[in-house]
Amino acid sequence: MVDSDIIALSKRFCNIVAPSGYEDVLAKEIAEILQTYGYVIKIDAIGNLVCTMQGQKHMKKIAFMAHMDSAPIIINGVDGYNNVYWGSLSKWKSEKINNQSIIFVSGATGIAHFSEEGNNCNTISDIKGHIEIGDVGVLTPFFHLENNIITATFLDDRIGCSILVDVAKKIITSPVEVSFVFTAQEEIGNKGSQIIASHFEFDEVYVIDTTRTLSQEYKDPVYVVMGGGGCVKICDGFGLCSKKLIEKIQHIAAINDIPLQKEVIFRGGSDIGAFSRFGFSTLFAGLSIPCVCMHSRHEQVCFDDVLGIENIILEILKNEQCQIITQ
Repeated sequence: MVDSDIIALSKRFCNIVAPSGYEDVLAKEIAEILQTYGYVIKIDAIGNLVCTMQGQKHMKKIAFMAHMDSAPIIINGVDGYNNVYWGSLSKWKSEKINNQSIIFVSGATGIAHFSEEGNNCNTISDIKGHIEIGDVGVLTPFFHLENNIITATFLDDRIGCSILVDVAKKIITSPVEVSFVFTAQEEIGNKGSQIIASHFEFDEVYVIDTTRTLSQEYKDPVYVVMGGGGCVKICDGFGLCSKKLIEKIQHIAAINDIPLQKEVIFRGGSDIGAFSRFGFSTLFAGLSIPCVCMHSRHEQVCFDDVLGIENIILEILKNEQCQIITQ
């Protein structure tokens, strides 16, 4: 049975235009939900949203983190022939962006065309609305659920945000300080999480994100499969997770009979990279949802994997003596 609360949140979040640097609309949506549950809400200068349930003084501080932004494109030129050009601070594969519908933060729309010659040659056609240099856009949102598979734009990482909001709503009381952190600008270099890692003293941080899975799109071997359970991240291209937390997650999954895969990748990264570099007193780990066709209009995840990650998070909180709503 599909959890309608997570699906509703996913659909709501996946339809919000929030490219890197323009996460404020999504941050406002999440803040409005969680402030009604008693969370202390803070939004910093870069756009990170931190929602905290206060624990007892001098007690343990744990955080669960997901990023709000989606990979952006930006208009970098308009020539004398009214040709409009775009580039990106993120990485795009031609088959995922070429001839795809784009919507800009301004509301304007168009079709993106990818050039192998680089950022100065990518073009926009079929423009509706006003577009100028500096405008930022993303793939036009899409959402569909069928046979336990979610197909949508921005599942990376709106599905992580949806899990965390759903979990946050289920906490009644907590003896430890629990924060749900929604970061900005992950897709262009983990900018938001670097601020969090540098300025917050969490004891443990769990980063929730999507990860690549076995499919035809990757030439390198990938051993994670969609539908095989969520993943505990051992490492990615941005860092090596804390052995103590990896073992804790594996133990919790084992004793609660929750399917769990191990994720080891060498390319790409996540917000764990910020804690690898700046979180000197923080234990950190990643929990990942296998995803097909990341950074495309039709990303896919299996809902069983999503529920598996949520259940691990809930068990981590129960282990800290948090009182949780049970359904």
